[in-house]
Amino acid sequence: MLWPLEADNISRGIIERFRFSTIAEVHIGAIGDWLNVPKELFQCSITRVFPGGSSGVRKTKGNPVSLTNQKEEIAEVLFHLFLTASVKTWILAVMIVGFPGLWGCNGLPAETARGVEGVPREEQQPPSTEPNRALLGEARPEGLSHLASLAGTEQVGTDPAPGEVGLVSSPEPGWPQWRGKRRDGISEETGLLSHWPAAGPRLLWSISNLGRGWASPIVVNDRIYVPGDIDRDLVLFAFDTSGKLLWQAKNGEAWLGSYPGCRASCVYSEGFLYHCNAHGRVVCLDATSGRELWAINMLELFEGREITWGISECLLVDGEQLFITPAGRKGLMASLDKKTGKVLWVTPPIAADDFVSHSSPILFRWGGRRIITNCSAAYGFGVDADTGELLWAVPVRNQFDTNVSTPIFGDGRVFYVTPYTHLGRQYRLVFHDGKVRAEQVWTHPVDTVTGSGILVNGTLWIGGYRRPKWWFAIDWQTGQTLAETKQLTTGAAIYADGRLYVLDETGKVALIDPSHNRFDIVGEFQLPVGKVRDAWAHPVICDGRLYLRHHQSLWCYDIRRSE
Repeated sequence: MLWPLEADNISRGIIERFRFSTIAEVHIGAIGDWLNVPKELFQCSITRVFPGGSSGVRKTKGNPVSLTNQKEEIAEVLFHLFLTASVKTWILAVMIVGFPGLWGCNGLPAETARGVEGVPREEQQPPSTEPNRALLGEARPEGLSHLASLAGTEQVGTDPAPGEVGLVSSPEPGWPQWRGKRRDGISEETGLLSHWPAAGPRLLWSISNLGRGWASPIVVNDRIYVPGDIDRDLVLFAFDTSGKLLWQAKNGEAWLGSYPGCRASCVYSEGFLYHCNAHGRVVCLDATSGRELWAINMLELFEGREITWGISECLLVDGEQLFITPAGRKGLMASLDKKTGKVLWVTPPIAADDFVSHSSPILFRWGGRRIITNCSAAYGFGVDADTGELLWAVPVRNQFDTNVSTPIFGDGRVFYVTPYTHLGRQYRLVFHDGKVRAEQVWTHPVDTVTGSGILVNGTLWIGGYRRPKWWFAIDWQTGQTLAETKQLTTGAAIYADGRLYVLDETGKVALIDPSHNRFDIVGEFQLPVGKVRDAWAHPVICDGRLYLRHHQSLWCYDIRRSE
């Protein structure tokens, strides 16, 4: 059988290590018929990636495939084909490897050749979109043939147009959304403990009976908002900062599928509370009373689909807009009027076989634009926040269609993590002919899932999930590992007042001094949860308090430095 990537781990391992010099997309369905190979193995696009391109592999029905890594291993692949292939297969192999000119390539070396990942050179133009026409238009053609996702000699490294550069902060006080005011896990609070006592910081209070779930709380205007799945309902709770229950309201059904429990955190804006449940129900509540004001199901509206482990998107609000990522047949991303739920603009889908995953968006300014970046099941992408125009898309698909970790932005660069395949990859934003594109800079073996990284002073602090199931400090410019520790397993971190606060999946809480690009642990304690492997909620800091959640329970610790 030719290209047995899903069934044959040996072949997959070899092909995952390819890298060549130019890029061309080859549609080979007809060749599959000629070779008498099952159609499901050939109803796809093979993306050939050579040095100067990007890496990754994916081979399933209807999905683009990238063949990556060192060209010296061509011989190894040919040897494997010799063991498994027919005469016709050999003919095809010779055509692909030996005659790149047939595919519009320039041959193997060409170290300076740059192109668009998965895009023939004659098609390297940004997509023509009409994003302001809500719910109009058909799904775009499969693959990346209409996108310019990488660039060559364009201006890089600095903002190419006047204006501010950096993450856009919520105007609300406290910790009003997922990962804080800028969605980067960084708090500006000071006056916090630099070391913890042996037993950890002082516990102020705790709450139980929140229901199952991994959603972190948000804290704003002396109110705490946190969801949980109770029986068959998703319940949103509002507490005051002493832990007293103020109200509770429902947002549709609980997630009773694989890994039952609520996923997404709430977001607060101008007296309104927004939340998306695991089935795609988006609700707007009055934050004072919990009264429901409007609701939609984004999967139904944009012809999306439910996914194996439930939607986890923590919604993003900016000004009058509420952003959602349904990744359906009628829209990749959409902007809603936050007061009414009316659709303002829609970004057309990238590919017909793409769908929603688990990632949550961030918003930043660069190149005179306000840009949202997020991940679907197949792509890491950027969208103009004011118009919905699709700016770039890079492949981030794995065999489970899972992208969970929130993207990270800094110094004109974006970082995505796709476990099992692409792993951690950083892209430099470039500006050319009025268009923004993404050019891959480096790859790191970190395979983050439930956590997200913290970018502080040029160092990315981030934990692995499966293979490197420990923590790394990574140089943001080069991708080189500066330090690592196995004292903590996979988990989530936030940063405040010169310290990292880490909650790993076993319930271990650590205070880390990162000032010397080392994991210097200066305090730790264990949550009273017994032996667990799913303490996946992210920590929260607000007004000198550390909030930690594990399913039914929420703990509030005093981390203020005494006078």
